[in-house]
Amino acid sequence: MAGELSICAACGASTPPGPECLACGGSPRLFGRFTLSQRLGTDSHGIVFGGRDDDGVAVRVRVAEPADDAQRAAWAAAAEAWQAQAAAGIAPPLAAGATADGRFARVEEAVDGQPVRRSVGVTPMLAVLERLLDILSTLHEQGVTHGGIGPDSLCRRADGVLILTDFAPAGGTAPDDLRAVARLARVLARDALPPSITALLARMESPDPAARPTAPQAREAVHHARSRPATSPALHLPPPPAAGGGLRRIVLLALLVAVAAGYFIWQRRAHPDAWVGTLAGRVARTEGNPPVRAGECTVYIDAVRQDRKNCRIEIACGGTRIYGGGEYGLNRCAGYPPRAEDVEGSAQDGDPRLELYADRGLARVWDQRYEKWIVEIALDVPVEEE
Repeated sequence: MAGELSICAACGASTPPGPECLACGGSPRLFGRFTLSQRLGTDSHGIVFGGRDDDGVAVRVRVAEPADDAQRAAWAAAAEAWQAQAAAGIAPPLAAGATADGRFARVEEAVDGQPVRRSVGVTPMLAVLERLLDILSTLHEQGVTHGGIGPDSLCRRADGVLILTDFAPAGGTAPDDLRAVARLARVLARDALPPSITALLARMESPDPAARPTAPQAREAVHHARSRPATSPALHLPPPPAAGGGLRRIVLLALLVAVAAGYFIWQRRAHPDAWVGTLAGRVARTEGNPPVRAGECTVYIDAVRQDRKNCRIEIACGGTRIYGGGEYGLNRCAGYPPRAEDVEGSAQDGDPRLELYADRGLARVWDQRYEKWIVEIALDVPVEEE
């Protein structure tokens, strides 16, 4: 088509289709067979492109940032196992390898479907969760990991089939895949989750990778939760009032109920419930001598009611807990995205100070009292949809 441009796989410049890039003179096609037509986005795992192969098949390409030889060798081994997969439920792998400028790319067939990113009720969310864990069980058994599961990496085709796509070039670890699945489940869950699923997601998000369940174990837990019939608690009625004085007892009981209800309403207004969930992020900046300097971060928020506090916060980065845990981490959380401030840190282990401004995508853990360090975290805040 006249005026059509492609993206050179060698230098990234826009160039007309042809054997040579007008900017660098190299071949603009990736691996000699894929034409990149548009840049779809960028995240922590690299750059995503859309394009086509020589037969006109739509493809999705993910290119990682430059890596050293050891990293590229490890990525090539992971990609080899990925390319050998023909399992149902994943986008067909097409190619993988080093690019002309020393980066690493994976190419897969594009999925004609919609990302599963909209919040849904518990029942459909559990169905999605079980199917995703089923796909991961097969992949992990073959030594294949995804490395970047999120709302955009799970697509539903027009026929309703769920497809896992957008594998990260570097792969990852099985425990990290399970943690990412738990984060996705919380994004998708619109309603309150069953206690068994809440406990399962907490295990899947444990700061200790060894404490997380395997994909088959998590799948069985979800299947069990879906299979259990819904039950209602038994209704225990009080015995009828004894003869004589019955009216007085009824009035007294009604008065006690009214007082208790008023106290409960006052407590709820004075101490509103905190948003409960998990936020993901990464270390953006450090100062001084912090316990961590880089890595992925997880912010856990649970609801409590203790000493005018309504939430407990725990933060782990790079597998190291830097805030909260045990008796520490009590805060007053407000709204969604949640905000909290703890400027009363004792500087004891697990109790530095905290400023959480999720509405600004920022968390700051700091101790200017003894160690004098700061860790700033850039947060990825999921958008709650109605």
